[in-house]
Amino acid sequence: MTPENVSRYAVPQPWIGYDAVALLDLLVQARTAAGVLNRMPYLPQWIEQARQEQLRLEAAGTSRIEGAVFTQREQEEALAPDAPAPTDMTRSQRQLRSADATYRWLRSQPSEQPVTSEFILAIHRRIVTGCDDDRCQPGGLRPDGWNVTFGTPRCRGVEGGRDCRTAFNALGRAITGEFRKHDPIIQAMAAHYHIGAMHPFGDGNGRTARALEAFMLRRADVNNLVMVSLSNYYYDRKEEYLAALHASRTSGHDLTPFLRFALKGVAERCNAVAAAIVANHRRTLFREFARSLFGRLHSPRRRVLAERQLQVLDILLDGGPIGGSDLINQTHVHYQGLKFPANALGRDLGDLFGLRAIAIDAGRISVNLDWPQQFSESELLERIENMPSAASTRHPAMAELSRLLARRR
Repeated sequence: MTPENVSRYAVPQPWIGYDAVALLDLLVQARTAAGVLNRMPYLPQWIEQARQEQLRLEAAGTSRIEGAVFTQREQEEALAPDAPAPTDMTRSQRQLRSADATYRWLRSQPSEQPVTSEFILAIHRRIVTGCDDDRCQPGGLRPDGWNVTFGTPRCRGVEGGRDCRTAFNALGRAITGEFRKHDPIIQAMAAHYHIGAMHPFGDGNGRTARALEAFMLRRADVNNLVMVSLSNYYYDRKEEYLAALHASRTSGHDLTPFLRFALKGVAERCNAVAAAIVANHRRTLFREFARSLFGRLHSPRRRVLAERQLQVLDILLDGGPIGGSDLINQTHVHYQGLKFPANALGRDLGDLFGLRAIAIDAGRISVNLDWPQQFSESELLERIENMPSAASTRHPAMAELSRLLARRR
């Protein structure tokens, strides 16, 4: 490809330009989804769990977009507190660990921290140190003669040296000035786009742009309760992501294509995190309802059975839908002292199925999270106390349950 075929970088005038009317509905949807997430009732441990999960997704997503390759085991190894020495990790693992450390550092910064040129350089310094500092100067702009092309079709970043310094510093001034005329979510996405379009660094441009966006989304009331991993959204739709960036770049920095794509991501990921919190609420309600119900049983035999059944329900609540073989493995410790453990598990599952506490679908067993709303305690207590020991085996679904459990008998 000759240089004439490469789209050359031009400093934007203005820095933020987009079709506000075309994006209005998407912006409202994104802001509404973030607002719902922020106003949800929650337990602190749920939010901390969601925060840690989103941080892992963010670090993995932003690294994978740039070509980092690692298995689940390698990811867990790289992010463990006792991770191997950097020399014993792959470059992809080191990139992942640096990204994770950068995002954690950003979480420790006050949300009102001014986004200056120096702050962006600090993000870059952290994102490449320990993994790509052999490819570029951490926190350093490209010098004279160091030019880059990127993307498909190919684009050329700002010329190295004076042009790079001038454009980068102008962006820093725009973020603290011109950007403030726009919605904070738009500001965060615009900063992301312009770092990517400018490509001021020798390496780590995309990772720096996405980390900066994540920080600025805190000021936009998107990432303040729990982080919402947009980098994972971008990775899941990498071709659309790169195409949206390119469309904005080749239309004179019209941000509309990229904002349209990114705003959908905010709404989608906020809704997904909110749904996970709702699911936690429902599981907690289910547990409390089951323990309250079984705690009121009068028959000593029923209370013994109920203790085992509660253990089964806890496994299903924590792990989600599960096959018969896996359930036998996970419940083994609770049934190993019985004469016929598989039969006992079958009877317990039959009772739970008869009470509609669990469901069987496509060969997998799961809890019925709507159970606490479907029946009263008095109704279920009557069913339990009058339930013959083998009555549940006559239910049509027990044939499927027996087949699932028979695989391991």
